[in-house]
Amino acid sequence: MSANFDYSVNLIWSREDEAYIAAVPELPGCMADGETMEEALQNVREVARQWVEVATEDGRRIPQPMSFEDLRQSVEDRNKQMQMEIQKTCEQAVSSILPKALSSIFSDAAAGEVKSSKRSENAGNAEVARR
Repeated sequence: MSANFDYSVNLIWSREDEAYIAAVPELPGCMADGETMEEALQNVREVARQWVEVATEDGRRIPQPMSFEDLRQSVEDRNKQMQMEIQKTCEQAVSSILPKALSSIFSDAAAGEVKSSKRSENAGNAEVARR
């Protein structure tokens, strides 16, 4: 790998790991961590160098760095995919919960009508008994 590091890096704070995680999206599995952002970036550059070295030795194709436009499009595509997955999950949840909820509402409503009907009937009987 040249002295210039032309790959994009995703950098996030991981509460679980209590460290910064840096990943190179163009190089599958290429990630490193660090206590600081700078350390994570330094570590991921070394890991990326090793990734390219091993891939070259194994005769694998080395992905080219993404242009900003390619990276933007990749993020948009991922966001659309995630939105579709969220929508599908919500639809599945609603379709499994809704019938049960409606059934419960209808049976509660029917029970309420029966109770209301009995109250009216009892009130009518009490009125007849008073006469």
